[in-house]
Amino acid sequence: MENCTICLSDINDEEQLQIECGHTFHKQCILNWFRSRNSSGNCPLCNDNPHTRSNQSNRINTYYGYNNLHVLYNQRYNLIKKKIMKDEETKKTHINCIQRIEDYKKEEKELNKNIQELKKDEYYKKIKNDIDKSYKRLWVVKRQSLKNKCKIISLYPIIFT
Repeated sequence: MENCTICLSDINDEEQLQIECGHTFHKQCILNWFRSRNSSGNCPLCNDNPHTRSNQSNRINTYYGYNNLHVLYNQRYNLIKKKIMKDEETKKTHINCIQRIEDYKKEEKELNKNIQELKKDEYYKKIKNDIDKSYKRLWVVKRQSLKNKCKIISLYPIIFT
């Protein structure tokens, strides 16, 4: 009989969950761990995170800047979204949040296109203020989109395949 290293209690076969690194915990303990701010998606014992491992088909840099987190969140969000869209009840619960994310994506594309067109204008200095406003809105949209993705991801820290 094993002990859960989170709560230090014995683990029964019915309540155990083994994560990808091979460590075993109570299902509820590890789910609560992954939902906490401290986890960063890492195992509490070995600090392993399967989403930051490099492999041949999908190399992810372990530097945690915005762009890399954005890539990680997009990959994780897309996996969860596929799972959510297959289940009608879950889909009903999260469809509004998913729709907002899709709307943010469209707005992001439009803002990027607008920025590129404004940059081409020969009176660039005169319209720099418009460009700055568009950039500010673009980052607000990206932040809101990422916030909504985090909301979905936090509800599903482990994907059972």
